[in-house]
Amino acid sequence: MAHHSSPAEPTAVPHHHDIPTTNEETQQANRTFFDDMAHDHGHAIPEWAKDLSQAAGEAILKAYDFKKDETSVLEFACGSGYVSQVLAPHAQSITGVDISQGQVDLYNKRAADLGYTPDQMKAICATWEDLDTKLGGAKFDLVVCAQSYHHFTDINLVTRILVSFLKPSTGKLIVLDGVKSEAGWKFPVPKAASFSHAVIAHRGGFSQEEIENVFKEAGLEDVEFDVPIKREWEEFKIGIFLVKGRAK
Repeated sequence: MAHHSSPAEPTAVPHHHDIPTTNEETQQANRTFFDDMAHDHGHAIPEWAKDLSQAAGEAILKAYDFKKDETSVLEFACGSGYVSQVLAPHAQSITGVDISQGQVDLYNKRAADLGYTPDQMKAICATWEDLDTKLGGAKFDLVVCAQSYHHFTDINLVTRILVSFLKPSTGKLIVLDGVKSEAGWKFPVPKAASFSHAVIAHRGGFSQEEIENVFKEAGLEDVEFDVPIKREWEEFKIGIFLVKGRAK
């Protein structure tokens, strides 16, 4: 489902065949963990996770001017599709991408059960190395990534890759994840045999300054930051930020 620098000259978007595999341990740990989740639990995810996914989808709808007959969406690290299903009724098409084949299978089953054709809502299993090829060089009006940046070791690299899939001048990137605060960032740790600390690369959340800098260094303009989601349960509390930017 989640680094840092200061503003600098826009970084050139890397060619996908030049992108190194960063932290292979983290990548494999996430693939195994989410495949196991799909196998063990099917469609069932914790209620708090469903709530956050629904809230994330609604926040994205408020942050972007969707056009039902025009908007093409790419959801990166889509999981089993809970955010996508909130967005799908408002977009012409939505494509999910995930490293876990198990999650992709659940996503596509959910889309079919909801009555969507593959042209309207589908997911593909891809890694950095084959993502551009599997997407056929497609560019999107909107690229979203919700509650997943804390799983990535190099969010600067991830952001540059996502920007490369935006339509020039008009495409927008929206990212949601845990915001860093003085109160800390508490989140439930899954009790699963395949869970390891390698699954989560960042446990403290991200500050407004660091995530805005990441967006600006990736060449995005009109960068805006908000914290539209705040939740507190008995065991944990969290604020979810939404940051968006437009491609040059």
